[in-house]
Amino acid sequence: FKTIGFFNQERMHSNFIAEMLDPKGKHEMFDQFLKLFIQQVPVRNKNFDTAGARAVVEQKADSRWIDIHISNGKKEVIVIENKIYAGDQDRQLEDYYNFCKKDNDLVEMIYLTPNGKKPALKSVGPVLQMDDIICISYEKHILPWINACLELSEAPGFSTHLKCTLEMYSELLYTLINKNKIMNAIFEELKKNKNNVRLAFEILKSLE
Repeated sequence: FKTIGFFNQERMHSNFIAEMLDPKGKHEMFDQFLKLFIQQVPVRNKNFDTAGARAVVEQKADSRWIDIHISNGKKEVIVIENKIYAGDQDRQLEDYYNFCKKDNDLVEMIYLTPNGKKPALKSVGPVLQMDDIICISYEKHILPWINACLELSEAPGFSTHLKCTLEMYSELLYTLINKNKIMNAIFEELKKNKNNVRLAFEILKSLE
C-alpha cells in the first residue's frame, strides 16, 4: 500500500472504502460492512436500507464528480466527500446536494477528513447549512469501522485474504493519522481504570 503511493491518495482511499461499503463488493460480506458503517458514523437515518444498496466512486453529478455515492433505490442517498490534502471548491458540497436532491427524498452529506475538520464555508454555499454536513474522520470513524470489519472477517469460513487486506489498511490508517498502533492500544488500556493512569505517571517519574 505504501509503495504504490496509497498513503496520501484520496482516490485510492475512496476506492477502497467504497469497495468495503458496497454490498456487492469482492469481500463477499454482502451488506454487513455497510451496516457497521451506518452504526459507527453519526448519520441521521439509522434505518437506511442496506440490502439493495450500491456504493460507487466518482459518481457524475452534472459538471462534478462525487467521491463516494451510496444509494439504495428507495430515494435515500449517502454522499461522502473525501478530503485528505485537497482544498474545497466553491459550492462543491452544495452542488452535490442539489444534484442528489432532484431524485431523492433524503440526502446525507458526509465530509471525511483525517481528523474531522469542517468544510470551508465556500463549499457549503447558501442552500446548505454547516449543521447539514456530517463531519467524520479517519481517526474516530473510519479506523474503528475498519477494525470492526476486521473483527467480523475473522469469523470461520471467511477469506483470509480479506482479513490480511483489512489488517494492512488498518495499519496504513494509523500512519495516516500519525498514531502508533501499539501506543494507541496502551492508551486504550490505561483509560479503562484510573489506577492505571496513576501507575503510568509513576512509571514516567521513575524513568525520568
